[in-house]
Amino acid sequence: MIDRAHLELFEIRPVVVAAASPDEPPKADSGSAISESPSSPPSAEAQADSPDEAGKLASPRKSVRDMLVPLGTDGLLLDGERPGLLWLRITVPADTPPGTYHGRVGFETEAGRTSARPLTVRVFDVSIADPADYALGFDVWQLWSDLEHYYGVAAFSEDWWELVGTYLEHLAGMGARVAQVGRAYFDWKRSAPGQWQFDFSRFDRYMSLCEKVGINKGIAYVAMLNTAAPTKVYYHDPDGEFHAIESEPGQDIYDEAWTAFADALFRHCRTRDWFHNLRVWVADRPQTDEELATFKRAVDLLWAVNPDYQVVATIDTAAAASWLPEHADRFVLFGDQMPGQFGLLVASDREATATTAICRTSAPHLAIGRDARDPYAVGPRALWGFLDAVVASTYLNWPEGFDVDAPEVPDGFSGLVYPSPTGPLMSLRAERFAMGMADAELWAMAGAEKTWAWWLGCGGEETAADLSNCVAEVREKALQAVSRHQDAD
Repeated sequence: MIDRAHLELFEIRPVVVAAASPDEPPKADSGSAISESPSSPPSAEAQADSPDEAGKLASPRKSVRDMLVPLGTDGLLLDGERPGLLWLRITVPADTPPGTYHGRVGFETEAGRTSARPLTVRVFDVSIADPADYALGFDVWQLWSDLEHYYGVAAFSEDWWELVGTYLEHLAGMGARVAQVGRAYFDWKRSAPGQWQFDFSRFDRYMSLCEKVGINKGIAYVAMLNTAAPTKVYYHDPDGEFHAIESEPGQDIYDEAWTAFADALFRHCRTRDWFHNLRVWVADRPQTDEELATFKRAVDLLWAVNPDYQVVATIDTAAAASWLPEHADRFVLFGDQMPGQFGLLVASDREATATTAICRTSAPHLAIGRDARDPYAVGPRALWGFLDAVVASTYLNWPEGFDVDAPEVPDGFSGLVYPSPTGPLMSLRAERFAMGMADAELWAMAGAEKTWAWWLGCGGEETAADLSNCVAEVREKALQAVSRHQDAD
């Protein structure tokens, strides 16, 4: 039967801000999360952007760094002449008694003058799961080439592996569940026509790193063919010479190579009990008749080797899905479109028994020009669109020569995190996205249809701004509903 798991691909780019009014103070956002830790009052972990960034916040229409730097025990020195952003992440131990807690955020000038702002945290008797166990999944494009550029390390060197482990640990903390691999993790050798050997050592080491940090709920192999350029088969011959041969599904060298690799991959994953979690993302968004026909030939080849291979199709339109009803177990909706664009997604199982699923994409396209409310909206809108997960396409995306200390980010930057000598630093967009995913989990606990009705009752419409305006009301109702339900249990 078809796996009715529908995912949404999204991309979040740097914040663009318009000129601010000098008479209007900046508004502060705050959020809460519940985690397991020893009994103690709620504690605040503070982060802030750097003074260089703060100085650019009032510049008209600039793409500024939204990197959040941990304050540490010594705090952060701010420029009193320019606005800045202070982001507080509140950690509430699981056994904290419900109630209202009061605190304050202190400020001190170099001259010794002090000031404080009140901070109030209301704690409900509600616990949500760890991010990796949310009802709404979170998968990430794991492209590590930017590590090579920024840190100056060679792919698959020991330094590279160490960096990848650090970034995977961060991804796991954000809730990533699926390990993603591609052709580079497998060494292909062709000793003679029809005779192939495959080295799985890189693949095994990567899987070991993923499992170590808890990314262990799936494996995505990307990709069997290229829709943006001619597909090539890469291999070494017995003399060590490297070959890159253009070949498509249905042609001799492609079919020979992929038949051998698909069989070897199946056998290798079966021995490690991985095969049931393996999905092959065949190609990126086939659209033309020729691309769709090539996609089908690739899937037919895969299933000829083993009919239990699970296939993922990344698509732009419901029409594309209707052309692949018997050649995909799961669809990924590339979503810069608003609800209603996909309509009914019609799919079928391999016996061609018609199955219909409602599958709407409801997250906005998060590109330059949108503000930080948009990343928050991804999780709730995916939940209310009846999707099973979201997929981030740009965890890392640092252009070559990227200067992390520059106040403005260059064209082409869309990473969710920033690099530092010790590993990734969260962006404001990533924090807002994490808040939205946490609220989506809370709203799933309260009931997706019920919270959707509350949002509509609040006057919410299809824009991220309207969603943001109704968050407090919907969150309050969900907390009360879940609290009563957990008390009854």
